[in-house]
Amino acid sequence: MESLGDDAYFTFDSTTHSMIGIADGVGGWNRNGSTGIAALVSNRIMSECLKCCENGERDPRNVMKQSFENIVKDNLSKGSSTVCIASIDKMANKLSVCNFGDSQYDIILLFTDGVCDNLFQSEILEICTGLDTSYEIACSIVKKSKEKTRTPSTDFAEIYPTPFSKSRNLKYTAKPDDITCVCQIIE
Repeated sequence: MESLGDDAYFTFDSTTHSMIGIADGVGGWNRNGSTGIAALVSNRIMSECLKCCENGERDPRNVMKQSFENIVKDNLSKGSSTVCIASIDKMANKLSVCNFGDSQYDIILLFTDGVCDNLFQSEILEICTGLDTSYEIACSIVKKSKEKTRTPSTDFAEIYPTPFSKSRNLKYTAKPDDITCVCQIIE
């Protein structure tokens, strides 16, 4: 479980499931003389969610429900938070998401290493935030990845690094590869 100001998140991984959650504590509580309440609430929710996962719960709805019930039992009377929990069932290849408030997963991307070897996460995020349709996003990610593989292999690694070249301390910028990306926008 990790805290980031009024936000918090958790990750959990088992042989059958990967689970992640985010919480965004409502900062308005901090302005009402209750300093730190937003962070306290988001941290507590993520901590309870992680405990539920560690105790064997894998359904995001049940994780959220049990976490809120535990917090209510402890009389945490002030504060509020948005929450989003996702569970990936590795055996059934199924993604389940439970969302409360405006914390959400808007875009799901699946791509091969031809993308992640050539584009940094920040570049992928920039593409995703600048376009409106799944098709535009997937095509733009593939196009940008291909452009990087065509960059001359001389001393451009300093100017145009890629995750592949940076992780291996190589002098060339890109890793030519097959590049595939699919995108789904959840509304």
